[in-house]
Amino acid sequence: MGSLIEVMVREMEGRAGPGQVLLWRTALERMVSLKFDDEVIRLLASLVSGPRQLSALAALVARDEDGAARLLAAGEESDEGLASFIRGLLVLLDHLEASGRTTELAIAFGYLACCEEAPGVGGPQGSLSDRVRAHLEEHGFDG
Repeated sequence: MGSLIEVMVREMEGRAGPGQVLLWRTALERMVSLKFDDEVIRLLASLVSGPRQLSALAALVARDEDGAARLLAAGEESDEGLASFIRGLLVLLDHLEASGRTTELAIAFGYLACCEEAPGVGGPQGSLSDRVRAHLEEHGFDG
């Protein structure tokens, strides 16, 4: 487990300053502690905009007893696939962070499911993250 973190941190050292590297290390350690496997951690790290977003995702998952397994299952069950599902979830988390709010995993999943199924939100061909963004702008988030 620790070796993945070391490898990923070494990869980041050339692109990020010491403070950012420390934030990445902390976020990656949190994902390992949630029992995500190496492949999933690499995927999640590649989808986020930075370590703060990875930490926000980890915090959401940690609030649910089986959060890691539920996140992977929900992503796999999504018509959009795991990566697109995570991107949509990150849009929601960014929105919540901007307003100083949090939510529970089940509520976030319900919101994403609504966005997946809503006709015309974000356009018929829009990505899930675009549809989440459009849904947030049009309806907000009450969860």
